[in-house]
Amino acid sequence: MIETLSHMEIKLELVYMVKKGNFRDFASAGFTGDANDRETLPQVEISTMPKPLNDEQPKRSGKPKPTPSQARIGRAIRHRRVEVGLSLAALAKQLGVALSTLSKLENGLVAITFERLEAISRFLQCEMADLISDEGGTSETNRAAPADIDVKSPFGNRRSITRAGEGKVMDSGLYTLTFLSTEILNRACQPAIAEVSLDNIAEYGPFTRHAGEEFNFVISGTLEFHSEVYAPVRLEKGDSIYFDAEMGHAHIKAGDQPCHVLAVFIPRSHQPPPVDDARFEH
Repeated sequence: MIETLSHMEIKLELVYMVKKGNFRDFASAGFTGDANDRETLPQVEISTMPKPLNDEQPKRSGKPKPTPSQARIGRAIRHRRVEVGLSLAALAKQLGVALSTLSKLENGLVAITFERLEAISRFLQCEMADLISDEGGTSETNRAAPADIDVKSPFGNRRSITRAGEGKVMDSGLYTLTFLSTEILNRACQPAIAEVSLDNIAEYGPFTRHAGEEFNFVISGTLEFHSEVYAPVRLEKGDSIYFDAEMGHAHIKAGDQPCHVLAVFIPRSHQPPPVDDARFEH
C-alpha cells in the first residue's frame, strides 16, 4: 500500500538519516523538493521506512548498577570476611576465584549462585542464611513464650515459622531461592523455595555442583532436571528427586507455567562408606 507522507514524517525521516549518516538513502527515496512544499513530497512505501528514533535501544554507559538483593548479600559477605579477619585476596584464593570476581560480588555487581554462596559460607564459618538479608515480615520464632519454658537451646531457637512472603531471598539470575526456617542454628539441613525461571539449558552455563545432597519436590509447574551422569528428566507437580549435589546438575523450567520447587540442601557430615549392595552390581 502506498501513502503520501506528511510533513512531520518527512522531517522525522530526515533527522533519522542525518543521525545515521544515510544521506544517499534520502536521495533514493525521491526527496528533491522543499520539505515545506507538500506537493513535492515523494510517494514512499510505508513498509520501507526506517524505524522511528524512539524504537532504537539507547546505549548504556557506566558501571552496572547492583540490584538490592545483590548489594545486600555483597555487604554481608564483606562484613563477615572482615569479622573473621580474612583479606579479600585470602578469601579469593581459598575460593579459587579471581580477586576481581570476589570484589564484584562484595560490591553487588554480579549475581551469586547457590554453589558459590555455599562455598563462601563454609570458608567464612557461618550459615548461608546469615549472608542473605531478610525479605518480608517479622518471624514468629522470637515471640514471647510462657516464663516457665526454656525457649533457647544449643540450636538457637526450638522452632522457626516462616509465613508466606517471609524468608531470606537470593536471586542468582538462573533461579530465585527463598531460604526458610533460618533462625534454627546448626541445622541438619536447609530448606528453601526455588523459583526456576530459565527455560533453555543452552543458556545455563556450567552445571552447578556443591557439597552434600539435595532433595527437590515440585510444588507447581514442570521441572526439567539435567545432570552430568543421567539423561534429562521432567518432573511434574507432586514429583520429587533426591540426588548427590556434588554431581553437576541444572534445573530448567519446562512449559509456560511458573515452576516452584521445595529444595532441601543437606550437608554431609562424614564420608560415606564404599557401596556393597547387590542392587549396584548390574
